[in-house]
Amino acid sequence: MKHYRLIWAGVWRNETRTLFTLFSVLTAFLLFGLLQGVSAAFSGSVQSANLNRLYVESRFGLSVGLPTAALGQMERVAGVSNVAYATWFGGSYQDARQPVFALAVDPLRYFALYPELNVSADAVKRLAAVRTGALVGRKVAQQYGWNVGDKVPLRSSIWTNKTNGSSNWNFEIVGIFDPVEGRRTRSDFLFNQAYFDEARLVARGTVGWYVVQIDDPSHAAAIATAIDALFANSANETRTQNEQETAQSLLKQHGDINLIVNLIICAVFFTLIFLTGNTMMQSVRERIPEFAVLKTLGYSSATVAGIIVSEALLICVGAALPGMAAAWLLFPLMQVVTGVARMPALIVVSGLGLAIALAILSSLPPALRLRTMNTVDALAGR
Repeated sequence: MKHYRLIWAGVWRNETRTLFTLFSVLTAFLLFGLLQGVSAAFSGSVQSANLNRLYVESRFGLSVGLPTAALGQMERVAGVSNVAYATWFGGSYQDARQPVFALAVDPLRYFALYPELNVSADAVKRLAAVRTGALVGRKVAQQYGWNVGDKVPLRSSIWTNKTNGSSNWNFEIVGIFDPVEGRRTRSDFLFNQAYFDEARLVARGTVGWYVVQIDDPSHAAAIATAIDALFANSANETRTQNEQETAQSLLKQHGDINLIVNLIICAVFFTLIFLTGNTMMQSVRERIPEFAVLKTLGYSSATVAGIIVSEALLICVGAALPGMAAAWLLFPLMQVVTGVARMPALIVVSGLGLAIALAILSSLPPALRLRTMNTVDALAGR
C-alpha cells in the first residue's frame, strides 16, 4: 500500500467524473442485490418444496373447481396417506392494492399436511368451532394491526357472498401462526371451507385443488398417474404434480423469473463495463506524461499497471460495498413478495466478486497500453 496516496490522487483527479462513475456502480450493485435476492428466494421456494405432497387440480386450470366427492376416491389410491383441499379466495383488505393471500380450507385435514405452518392443535380446534373464524400469519397480522378476536372484512375479486349480495366477506381472527423461518407458505389467511362453500353464490360443492400426502416420494409418479386415471374421460379430468413441479408452474405463469433477472443484470453490467472502462481510459489518457515520469524514476511497467488496476478496484469495490449494503437493508421490505426476511449472504459474496471482475476488465486495456508505452514519446507528448 505504499502507493496509496498516488492511487487516491489518480481516482479523484476529475471529481465530477469519479462521482458519476461511483453513483452508476453503486446503483448497478443495488439492483444486482435486490434482483438476485428475489430470484434466489423464488428458487429456494421451489427447492424446499415437500416431495411427499402432490397437488391435484383440474386439467383446465385452477379456475375450474373439482368436486368434493373426489376426496374419497383419492384416499383409496394405494400409497396415499392423507388428503386435504383448498380454494383460492382472491382477497384484499380495504383496498385492492392491499392483497391478502387467503384460502378456504378444511382445518382438520389441511394443517395435518402443513407442519411448517406451526399451527397449534388448540388453534385448529378454535378455527373448526367458529364458523367465520380465520387463522392469520403473524407478518400479515402485524402489517394490518390485527389481533385475536378482531372482526376483519375482506373483499374477494372472485366470489360473491350470497348473504349480502356483494363481494364482501366478514371473518373473526381466532389465532395467529408463525411459519417456520425461511419457508414460503401458500397463504397468510386461512378460513373454513364449510362457511365459504355455504355462503358463496356459485360453484358450491367444489374445491380449488386437492393436496395429497404420499408415503414415499419415489412412488410420486405412479400415484399421480393413478389419481389422474380415476378421472380420465370424465367432466373432472385432473392434472397431478408434486409440490416442486407445482411451484415451478406457478412461477412460470409470471414468466421465467431467473431468466428475466439474469437478462436485466447482464444488460446492466454490459453497459457498466463500457462506462467504467471509458472512465479508466480517459483517466490514463490525461496522465500519459505523468506515467512516463514514473517510469523514468524507476517504476516498472508492472507497478504502473498495478496502480491503474488498484484505482479501478477502489472505484468498483468502493461503490459496490455501499450498493450491496443498501440492497441488504432494503431486501426485508420485499418480504411480502419473496416470503424471505434476509437476503442470502452468498449474493453479497458474489456481488463483491463481480465488482473485482468489473475492475479488472475495465482497467485491463489502459494497463496494457501503459506496459507498451514508449517513455520518450510519452514525455514529448506524442
